[in-house]
Amino acid sequence: MGDPFKNPSRHLSTGPNRPKVDLGAVNRKTNDAADAIVAIKTSKTLKVIVKPNSRNNELVGYSDEKKAWLINVRAAAEKDKANKELLSFLRKTTGKRFLIKIGAHSREKVVACI
Repeated sequence: MGDPFKNPSRHLSTGPNRPKVDLGAVNRKTNDAADAIVAIKTSKTLKVIVKPNSRNNELVGYSDEKKAWLINVRAAAEKDKANKELLSFLRKTTGKRFLIKIGAHSREKVVACI
């Protein structure tokens, strides 16, 4: 499977050119993307690190160092666009609604399932 941080082509994505669920390794703790989605669905709160202005909306992986999910979003980090895109991506991916609890103006955020 390998390290997903060394192989950036293994992602979860909602982009037009990528499948919705890639069964490659998403992080060092889970075996595949489906396990990552289950881990996110069962969590009450998540720590995420958002990278705005990316090519696609995608779950990149998990940072063991920061204990946070790495998520790329297409929207720019202005006028709350990236936050709305993040919440929309999480809802499409998990089927649950989320709310930003901490870090509305930061790349590092804590989101809660509502």
